[in-house]
Amino acid sequence: MRRWAGLSGLGFVVSFTLGATLYGGGAGSRQQEITAYYASLGSRLHQIEGFAVLLVASVLLMFYVAVLRRRTVRDALMGDVANLSGAAAVAFLMLANTLWAATAFTVQIQGSYQVAAESHLLIEDAAFICLVTGMAAGIPWVLVTSFSGVRNGELPGWFAVLGVIAMVGQALAYWYLPLIGFLLWVAAGSVLLVVRPRSTTNPSAVVARPRAAVH
Repeated sequence: MRRWAGLSGLGFVVSFTLGATLYGGGAGSRQQEITAYYASLGSRLHQIEGFAVLLVASVLLMFYVAVLRRRTVRDALMGDVANLSGAAAVAFLMLANTLWAATAFTVQIQGSYQVAAESHLLIEDAAFICLVTGMAAGIPWVLVTSFSGVRNGELPGWFAVLGVIAMVGQALAYWYLPLIGFLLWVAAGSVLLVVRPRSTTNPSAVVARPRAAVH
């Protein structure tokens, strides 16, 4: 069961992609567009469904952070750095998801609520900044687990290269598309945790030779 827990990363990639698709391009930036968008039940339901799926993605990512760190990092300090970095990434993703869906939930619950373009755009942009911040906060987790996993023999050498690509994608999250590198890194790591047997030796450890008995 512990071995298959690595698939939580692949589950995150699938649910994150689906959640982003359900959210779509948003309501637009003009008052008329925003009013018409949230007046539609179908549009509001897409936002709410996107929230639910992205919430599942956040929980799966939280689980994957713990699984990957436990499998790849043996140094206590670096393990703490990876845990804190991954937890921050998850927290900011959850916050971004909450802000993205806030308007749809408010209109759905309040019924007669009139959406003001200024407040809606402020909330939507705050959600976007939370996503960008979360991706930046997760960079240490990506680098520590990538290089530690390769050094400890848990992951192949090319995974460290993919980790650098993921890091660049996270740093450029403002433009959305570079996040593909991060998603590929998560998916690849998830599959590797399942198909590769756990390493039983530490290549960096020094093996002491037994001393010959003195008679």
